[in-house]
Amino acid sequence: MYDSGKGVPLDVSKAANLYDFGCKGGDAAACFNLGISYKKGQGVPVDLAKAKNLFDQACKGGVRQACD
Repeated sequence: MYDSGKGVPLDVSKAANLYDFGCKGGDAAACFNLGISYKKGQGVPVDLAKAKNLFDQACKGGVRQACD
């Protein structure tokens, strides 16, 4: 919700922190969303290598979009 501002104030940094927490907890969708954050530099610095690793992790976790 923080990355879109729906129902709460827009806060992409907070969204990235929450995605990181979820990804570290094994949530593949959170890894995918964090990868997007790193790819676009939303709430975190652009880091394409980190984004790729997160997409790979998400793909292995079953997020089909991350496999492309």
